Amino acid sequence: MLERHGYECEPQLGTAGYFLDIAVRDPGKPGKFLMGIECDGATYHSAKSARDRDHLRQVILESLGWKIKRIWSTDWFKHPQAQIQPILNELEKLRSPTLEEQEVADVTFNVPDFESIVTESKAEAYKVISNAGMTIRERLMSFDNEVIKSEFPKTEESKRLLRDEMLSAILEHLPTSKAEFQEFIPSYLRAGTISYEAKFLDDVIGIIADYS
Repeated sequence: MLERHGYECEPQLGTAGYFLDIAVRDPGKPGKFLMGIECDGATYHSAKSARDRDHLRQVILESLGWKIKRIWSTDWFKHPQAQIQPILNELEKLRSPTLEEQEVADVTFNVPDFESIVTESKAEAYKVISNAGMTIRERLMSFDNEVIKSEFPKTEESKRLLRDEMLSAILEHLPTSKAEFQEFIPSYLRAGTISYEAKFLDDVIGIIADYS
């Protein structure tokens, strides 16, 4: 049932004494586990030694960051949906966005007051790139240094709009519209760009169009 809702599960994960019946992977980060689920029957847990052992195991696992849930077999047989729904609700809160979900968010470039911000930045942008004789790479690098980095000096280099890898892709395809940018620039590059630098995308496209 978990797999039908998009969650990959690993049965009997662990080592001697610390096996989890089901370990649920994070759809957005498959190397990460979101939750451990115990589903032993009531008869198995009726012995005091079993209860004590499993309580200790749960305490240790939770101290290591695991979220542990339990499903009793009798409850599952009677009302499976009632047992699975709270787990699905919690997994939804814990999970990371998938690459496809990141792409959808990235395509929109959700920046507040986008048009007004772009209008304010254009005058300064074109002042910077007006130097005659500059190649398009030099113009874009100048715009990045003088405008983008001036406004956002603390942005992590690997997430900048005009980082080396993104700049190479832009120079290869030379998109002159947002539609072309979304079509030709790889999704992992777009998804990896910090959202607030997206306000400069119109300026970058304008530089390319002007050069062309």
